[in-house]
Amino acid sequence: MTEPRIQIGDHVLTDAQAMAVRVAVSTFHIECVDDGFREEVGPIADAYHARLGEVLTIMIAAPPRS
Repeated sequence: MTEPRIQIGDHVLTDAQAMAVRVAVSTFHIECVDDGFREEVGPIADAYHARLGEVLTIMIAAPPRS
């Protein structure tokens, strides 16, 4: 998998940094469906799960870095 191009302000992340962000987003997305996590975080877990799903869709669909 080619990592997405992620830019924060004027700084474009390296492939390794983009991979770390993608893995962090993926992991948190998965945690949002865990019953213990949901109990601890509360109703905001649904919103986190939805928004992170949107971000993952964008990351996966992103064109290769140039």
